[in-house]
Amino acid sequence: MPSPALIDILEGRQDLLNPFTADGRRKRALVPGCGKGYDVVMLELHGFDVFGLEVSETGAEVAREYARSEFQSPKEYNFGSSSSSSGVEAGQVAIIQGDFFKKEWKNRVRFDLIYDCMFLCAIHPTMRRQWAGRMADLLAPTGHLV
Repeated sequence: MPSPALIDILEGRQDLLNPFTADGRRKRALVPGCGKGYDVVMLELHGFDVFGLEVSETGAEVAREYARSEFQSPKEYNFGSSSSSSGVEAGQVAIIQGDFFKKEWKNRVRFDLIYDCMFLCAIHPTMRRQWAGRMADLLAPTGHLV
């Protein structure tokens, strides 16, 4: 299931995490180590264009399949307790197979939102400085790392 805390922030604090810029551009979000893609889909359904990154091609394909099926018939757990939709048009999803620490998968895109729920804790502590540098490289100047 997607993160209930992230859903609460998205729906309760749109002043912080609005899916659109002031000029109407849809914001881009990244979920590194996206796993099955629960948070990727939930962010898409809340209006973001979302990139899910998974190191394994098998894992990426599982996330792609979940995204396809969930987009057709979104489950209520993607939204707050009071609704069955976010009230905005869904964004787009791209599930990418790639290594977070390598630059091949990133097409000079900087992200307005990076959501890291499990990725940092899954890497070895000696890699945390490298993680921080990569996050700084990927995050737009006015972006949010959650």
